[in-house]
Amino acid sequence: WKCAFKKITFRPCDADFDQRWRGKIVSTIGSQSPAAGKFVFKHFQALSMLFLILMIASFAYAALGLYNLAVYNNCNGPNSSEFCPISGTGGTTNPPLDSNDCDLNQTPVPGKNWECLVNN
Repeated sequence: WKCAFKKITFRPCDADFDQRWRGKIVSTIGSQSPAAGKFVFKHFQALSMLFLILMIASFAYAALGLYNLAVYNNCNGPNSSEFCPISGTGGTTNPPLDSNDCDLNQTPVPGKNWECLVNN
């Protein structure tokens, strides 16, 4: 974080930490593919900033999903019918079954009568 913050403010990084991690990562990648190792070595700063931006963006997107879940009871925001994997709501869902729909001798069909087995 310290080096990334310094890069954003156009100041030089702490060379010891940067070079140590660069060496570890490039040697690991370079042992598998020398061309990939060379590419990573040449573009290490840009790649590290790219991964930092991706990490911050994914954190913000996850926080937005949790906010929407807390406020709207759906990951996708207000008035959304899209599926939410956290709450299991939205999207094309089947209506809940009542006891008249259950035939316990019947083989369960995914998405249709699996609730009979869970509720009985």
